Amino acid sequence: MKNFKDLEYFEDANDCYFQYRWKSQWRKSWLEWSKYSDFLICAACGYGVRPIHPLILGLSVVVICAIYYRRKNAIRRLKDDGSAKADFKDAFYFSMMTFTTVGYGDWYPQDEHRILVMFEGVLGWLLLSLFLVTLASVMIR
Repeated sequence: MKNFKDLEYFEDANDCYFQYRWKSQWRKSWLEWSKYSDFLICAACGYGVRPIHPLILGLSVVVICAIYYRRKNAIRRLKDDGSAKADFKDAFYFSMMTFTTVGYGDWYPQDEHRILVMFEGVLGWLLLSLFLVTLASVMIR
């Protein structure tokens, strides 16, 4: 890795670091806590060298939550008589607005689903900031 960095082959250095961490993780026992934390770090940001990982994970969270909101009928329009159900487009819109914490206020969650909505918003903050940090660390080189 040091040779790649000295030669300013930063993408190769990142690939080498990623492969090193990935292979060292598989040598660990399943009983070690660090194996599970390595899986989480790899999925979340690719060990700090893959900015696409937080974007993929974030999009997955948005789609999974949208499917949940649609199937459980967890969201309602602000000015609604209660008869119309949200379709997948509406659920995806609500999920994306919640994830990015924009929240225009035209949709709201039902009472029993508010905890998931809060969790999605916090996860959105974390994953978007993780994306920016990972992207910055890759771009600064």
